[in-house]
Amino acid sequence: FKADFSYKFGYLRNRFRNTHAEYSRYPGVVSVETSKYHTDYFRDVVYEQNNYTANGYFAYDKTWKEAHHFTATAGVNFESRNYKDLTVERNDLLSEDLSDMNLATGDLRTLKGGVSEYALMGVFYRVTYDYKVRYFIEFNGRYDGSSRFSKGHQWGFFPSVSAAWRLSEEPWMVDVKSVMNNAKLRVSYGSLGNQNIGYYDYYQTVDTNGTLSYTFNGSNKSQYAYVSDPVATGTWETVTTFDVGADLGFLKDKLTFSGYFYIRNTKGILAVGKQLPSIYGAGEPKVNANDMRTTGWEIQLEWRDSFNIGSERFDYSVGGSLADYTAVYTKADNPDGIIGAPYVGMRLGEIWGYRTGGLFASDEEAAQYISEIDCSKIYTEYMNCTSEYGKGVRAGDLKILDVDGNGVLDWGSDTINDHGDTEILGNSQPRFSYGFNAGFNYFGFDFSIFFQGIGHMDWYPGNDNQRFWGPYSRPYSSFIGRDFMADVWSETNRDAYFPRPRGYTANWGMLNGKNDRYLQNLAYLRLKNLSIGYTFPEKWMSKAKISKMRVYFSGENLWYWSALHSKYLDPEMAIANTQSNTYSFCKTFAFGLSLEF
Repeated sequence: FKADFSYKFGYLRNRFRNTHAEYSRYPGVVSVETSKYHTDYFRDVVYEQNNYTANGYFAYDKTWKEAHHFTATAGVNFESRNYKDLTVERNDLLSEDLSDMNLATGDLRTLKGGVSEYALMGVFYRVTYDYKVRYFIEFNGRYDGSSRFSKGHQWGFFPSVSAAWRLSEEPWMVDVKSVMNNAKLRVSYGSLGNQNIGYYDYYQTVDTNGTLSYTFNGSNKSQYAYVSDPVATGTWETVTTFDVGADLGFLKDKLTFSGYFYIRNTKGILAVGKQLPSIYGAGEPKVNANDMRTTGWEIQLEWRDSFNIGSERFDYSVGGSLADYTAVYTKADNPDGIIGAPYVGMRLGEIWGYRTGGLFASDEEAAQYISEIDCSKIYTEYMNCTSEYGKGVRAGDLKILDVDGNGVLDWGSDTINDHGDTEILGNSQPRFSYGFNAGFNYFGFDFSIFFQGIGHMDWYPGNDNQRFWGPYSRPYSSFIGRDFMADVWSETNRDAYFPRPRGYTANWGMLNGKNDRYLQNLAYLRLKNLSIGYTFPEKWMSKAKISKMRVYFSGENLWYWSALHSKYLDPEMAIANTQSNTYSFCKTFAFGLSLEF
């Protein structure tokens, strides 16, 4: 019997100061910006959390007749987390250099806080049996309860079973042992539960922080309380997975292969259910509305060998891995097939947008297109603009195609049966993740290298991604690539990638609507690690009482190739964030010396 208990305490203090901003439109004339974004206030935030974890379990292990091996484990697990926070903000400090709540003399902007907690408890077991290290079977199960669900829906049972067969240990495999020394087939089916849905989402709450837009006494706006959106009873999401795999070894494990294929069904995904008409008067409650099926595979292959070069042994290895998956909704409470919400048959990560026909070559071409097709819904911002470039659609603007041929550019009813001129342009889920490595050891020298990447991933830059859009996002952008203007349309650069220069078109203009021209492929190949070292001969070091001395160089993120149309965006950063206004992964160079005495 074994038992353990752990306690973790977390604390964070965050102090934030906001002040007025000075700016100048004309030389020598300095103004102070005091709008709502540049008010003078001080914020103090305190977080505190306490985590408790306890485990206790029995384990049993028995072998008999040197052929049968049996193990069993059963136990209980308990986890609890308590979280508190407090936020205070107040206006108008007496000093611009000192930040303290006692110096704040203005309105109390914010005073809020709260306590949240949850608890988990589970009973689990595992039983395994193998015969002559040849046939294996294992049973697992958990009966888990979570305080995140209402009573009657807190508990769920999640069993699994797996089996394996080491056919390389069969007597009839003796004749091929010199070629295939290891062969193992495995299969499993199991389920897990997910309860990470928020805290007490099954409760409706009353918020007392509402402020009316008018007064009853002529001076102070009145406060009011309001009830949160209706809620529904939810329970555990259940993830069941079926997978089959094989592990093979050839030529005394010089060549090894591992691969598996899996089907994962996620049932009861907690999401907004059927969309209700606006007269409902509130947001739709979350229910266990959706199911999803994920199909995927992964393979790994490696070769390891050695031979002599002269009197020294040369050890080397080379290997790689490749994986892929797709996920499709198999159930969704969306009978109208509204785009933007899950629907049956929808692939996770679908990107809808417009097809384009390049940039208008002349004002005449643009005017003719506008006269022939109703563009009032798509080109509204262009039609109504006032700028030195003039109103309306002009040469260098983006040409949106009338895909459905009805003479109107629109998105229809925004459903899968009536989506107007929008189409599925791509998918934001990564495809064909891969990696490969190589290395050798010879005469004290060691070398290793590792690459990783993905084969394809569609991505449309966020509307405020200034590293990609530059001034198209914000005309006052302080970061503009030195060669950016070579990509901007002009009378002398009609084959440019970007349209005619107009500020904010990526934020709320033509570029904000996803389209195939600016849809990016985040495929990349990155040199993640390179390591070179030399270990001095032991006979050289023994006189200094040193058993081993090695000098080395190691580099991280030294190089990458990307299909992105930008030199200033890191594809891995873009995967994590559509705005990607962050620094790329740093190149790291390390030189070291390691000694063992």
